[in-house]
Amino acid sequence: MREAIGNAFLVNFIIVILVAVMFLLISSISYTKSFRVRNRLIDIIEKNECFSNDTSECTSKDEIDSILLEIGYRVADKQHF
Repeated sequence: MREAIGNAFLVNFIIVILVAVMFLLISSISYTKSFRVRNRLIDIIEKNECFSNDTSECTSKDEIDSILLEIGYRVADKQHF
């Protein structure tokens, strides 16, 4: 009976370690994705030297929307709400 209790503790300990490692991996992937988006947004704004919702003045918004969709972020248009 004593070995069964010891094995149960060991299995629980291993499960806790695996959950912690999975959490770290998921959070690092999300963190990396956000920095990749931020860097690309800054590059687009610097390249066009402007940001405006009016497409006749600046094309940054269209490029940003396409980059966000390509990376996997949702782009919501305020006109639909």
